[in-house]
Amino acid sequence: MSKMFLAGAVAALALSIPAATANAATYFSYLEYKNTAPDTAVAPFGIVTLNELNANSVEVLVELYDPQIGFVNTGNGTNKAPFTFSLNGDYDVQVFNDLAGQEFADGGFGSFQNNNFGLYTNKIDCCGGKKGGGANDPTDLRFIVTNLGGLTFAGVGATFDAIDGRLLSSGTGPQFLSTVASPAGFWFSADVVTNTGDTFNIAARDAFRVGVVPEPATWAMMIIGFGAAGSMLRRRHTVAI
Repeated sequence: MSKMFLAGAVAALALSIPAATANAATYFSYLEYKNTAPDTAVAPFGIVTLNELNANSVEVLVELYDPQIGFVNTGNGTNKAPFTFSLNGDYDVQVFNDLAGQEFADGGFGSFQNNNFGLYTNKIDCCGGKKGGGANDPTDLRFIVTNLGGLTFAGVGATFDAIDGRLLSSGTGPQFLSTVASPAGFWFSADVVTNTGDTFNIAARDAFRVGVVPEPATWAMMIIGFGAAGSMLRRRHTVAI
């Protein structure tokens, strides 16, 4: 196979591969930071999964890994909300109580703080408004954010690592936001309680896109690399004979 033919095939293949679309994607972020050591990742307490259902709606599922940990409201005023996140606009939030005993509710749009993890624009209340570790809502938390003018998790044109799907930069338009807490922002935070009565805040920093499709240029470089590796193997085999 000539080098010219290989280059032409690579170019044609690259042009035939569409770039990843902005909608109908899934993202996740681990709740792996604790307010007692807010800059050190630990074994995840849970995971936040975001599904872009369509061009206008994003479903958010918050799962705590240990069923003996629940969402709690231990704060006073705007501090230590059961679950917080940020949006760049006041969009509709629909909360679901899928399990018996859950009393989650939309806490509104404003300014809410979770200890050591910064300020957020939105919160989800729990426990029917009751406070204290004795009143907690079991995992999982599920809600849908909708904006008829469009909504994505990280914005249109967001970029992701081609290998692991890590979010590299946000795009434009209606989207979720990260805080500006030092040294880097946090996407989500929660106030939780254990079966022993211990309460603490947890948060999620990094975000990943599931099933990232490499851009055409990335595919082209990968194919060229495979071709070069194959050529070297053939040469070695010839010499061995």
